[in-house]
Amino acid sequence: MSKLPPKLGHGFKKSAWWRLRIFEICDKIIEGVGWFWLAFGLFLIGHGIVMSFFWGPAVLISIPMAIVLMLMLSSNELGYLKRRWKVNRIVKSMEGKTLPPHLKVILEKEVKIFHRLPENLRPRLEQKMMQFLATIPFKTKGLIKDGFPDRIRICVAAEASLLVLNRDFAGYRWLKEVEIYNRIEGASGRANRESVELEWEAVQRGLADCTDGHSVTLHEFAHVLDTADDNRAQSIPVYKDSPEYSRWEELLDREFDRLWVAHESGEGSVIDSYALKVEHEYVGPERGNPLIRPEFFPCATEAFFERPNQLQGQCPEIYQLMKEFYRMDPAEWPPLKRT
Repeated sequence: MSKLPPKLGHGFKKSAWWRLRIFEICDKIIEGVGWFWLAFGLFLIGHGIVMSFFWGPAVLISIPMAIVLMLMLSSNELGYLKRRWKVNRIVKSMEGKTLPPHLKVILEKEVKIFHRLPENLRPRLEQKMMQFLATIPFKTKGLIKDGFPDRIRICVAAEASLLVLNRDFAGYRWLKEVEIYNRIEGASGRANRESVELEWEAVQRGLADCTDGHSVTLHEFAHVLDTADDNRAQSIPVYKDSPEYSRWEELLDREFDRLWVAHESGEGSVIDSYALKVEHEYVGPERGNPLIRPEFFPCATEAFFERPNQLQGQCPEIYQLMKEFYRMDPAEWPPLKRT
């Protein structure tokens, strides 16, 4: 069992609402700077083209200046738009296609949870995997010098794609790369909305047993989905103005307390105690720095896919909300056949 974080009472203490609001406004301003310069650059380009008809071609000198401005100040936003365009193009080109036979052999051999999927969902997973492999680059750090084996790419892409099997691929719209390591000091994986780092040995442990509620791949890609909408790992994976936001917030407050009591009393839970980790949202414990619960949603995701019946029995409200979010019901999937 994971070590419980320092006791803060039963549950999670929020920062004052006005402090949270200030941080949210600052985040919006910072995030909007790049989009402002992108819009301003596009305006200068359009303005230069239009004015050239009235004042002559000399005005066109503003166009290269605008392009340089956008490349310097809006590179992330340009990369984001490029990835979205690439995903949309690939999605259309891959309709009805499935994995090539040599890759499907790896999928069936290595990814045990694939055999729990109902037959009608398996082709859809293969299509999502092809989208993932075609749009998200993989990198290695000290793992393999010559080439990148299909085995690693398929194993990671399968579980990552499972999370968006019945959702829009836009959940990974900010994701730039997946990095595979021999070893990550102090962790088996790390993630934000732009990158995922995984320790290959930990990935293999998660694949070896798809019923123990532990999968570093599912866990880290759940972080990506959690941060996609607002770049905050607060275990509420929906937009702030979504009608579902209040449901997630209320359930998180209530179930976090229940989970804390369950682990503190020794009763335990299908959701690992690592879900109780509390962090300052920004670097350092300065006064007013908001606290977040970054691990609750990823840990619940692991339980939802690998131990769905237990999660449904112990935490029916969590299971129902996860079922609505992922748009699937793993408790209805056939049990894994033991060989």
